[in-house]
Amino acid sequence: MAQGSKEAYSISSGRKKPFQERITESSLLVQRFPSLHTLASGDALFCSQGRSCQQEGPQEDDTDRETIRGLEKALFAAQTQAQEKERALKEQEKSFVQRMENAARNRDHLEEERFVLLRQKLEQEKEEALRVERHRAELETQLAVEAALAALRTELLGEVRQEMLRDAELTQGEQMKVAFLETTEERRKQEEKIAALEWQYAQEIQSMKDTTKELQTEVHRLTKEKMDYESAFQELQLNYKRFIDLTDSSLHSDYLLRLRHLGRPPGRAVASTQTESTDKLQEGSWK
Repeated sequence: MAQGSKEAYSISSGRKKPFQERITESSLLVQRFPSLHTLASGDALFCSQGRSCQQEGPQEDDTDRETIRGLEKALFAAQTQAQEKERALKEQEKSFVQRMENAARNRDHLEEERFVLLRQKLEQEKEEALRVERHRAELETQLAVEAALAALRTELLGEVRQEMLRDAELTQGEQMKVAFLETTEERRKQEEKIAALEWQYAQEIQSMKDTTKELQTEVHRLTKEKMDYESAFQELQLNYKRFIDLTDSSLHSDYLLRLRHLGRPPGRAVASTQTESTDKLQEGSWK
């Protein structure tokens, strides 16, 4: 833009340049400043008439100068307007840059806020996920613990049942053993009692045998004495019978007369009656 100002100053200083150079400078100015399109069109029209101007020669020189002055004034006005527009554009650019910087700062701030919100959201999601995972882990742990406790309870119940069965078997075995021992002890006591009774009975039997033997001995002794007495009595009876036969009947006793009347010898009937029970007792003891 400073270069354009220098060119405009050189043109406005009144230094004379060739016509073609001025036309070229005007074209360059129009190309540099698009807002001077109208002036450029005028220059183009002026250039299209350049041949006729060159053909006319020096007679048209004053008119050209006037035209050039008008064009220079218009160009200067356009240049001033362009400079103002350029300053406005610079200010707009500066304002735009500031707004862009503000927007960038705001964007950074918004990005930071969004990042903070996103981080908070992620933290919340993480906490929620951790809470859900913790709850699931606690639930799985609880279920695993309950399953383990159930299995352990079942195992313990099985062990307790087996222990109870073993105890019952042992108890039954002990009871059977105790019952066997008690039965054996009772049998031993019964056998001892029976043996004692047998010994007692044997003693009693032996005593009875001894007594019986003594009684038998005594019976034999008494029987012998009885037989001796009977023999003596029979002999006495015989002697007495002889005495009766030889003596008078008035001297006989009633007993002797009754025996004679019965037709049995004296002393025999009484002797058999007296010795019958003794003979039976003696025969039983011998058996």
